[in-house]
Amino acid sequence: MFDIEKKFTFEAAHILDGLEDGHPCGTLHGHSYKLYIKIYSELLNDNGFIMDFGDLKKFGKEFIDRNLDHSMIITKNSCVTPMGKVFLLPDEYKNTTVEIMCEYILKELLLFFKSISFNNFCKIRIKMFETENNSGSYTYEK
Repeated sequence: MFDIEKKFTFEAAHILDGLEDGHPCGTLHGHSYKLYIKIYSELLNDNGFIMDFGDLKKFGKEFIDRNLDHSMIITKNSCVTPMGKVFLLPDEYKNTTVEIMCEYILKELLLFFKSISFNNFCKIRIKMFETENNSGSYTYEK
């Protein structure tokens, strides 16, 4: 099986809801996120690619840079007054953990793939670090 991986970085603030009083992540705070998109495929296209890295770069500009970079990422239940650039996760997402954000980013990536008619994959993993030592991921398999 072949795979490719692209790294994206972005800065954002968030707040985790539902934590006990005094938990440091229960207040508005920021991270320098590192996001890795890994795509697995059994086949290469005529150029010897799973896909062109330029297409992933386009996703980065269209979704990550436009929506997440230098934003306040919140849910409708967040107990913070939105200000500046705000990214509101859809209603089905109840928190802004890295696990939840990885799942959401993967759904957006699948929509992007549909828009460019890309279907040459059997598995995709989104892995995101919020600190040097803490990460979460979400994997999708066809």
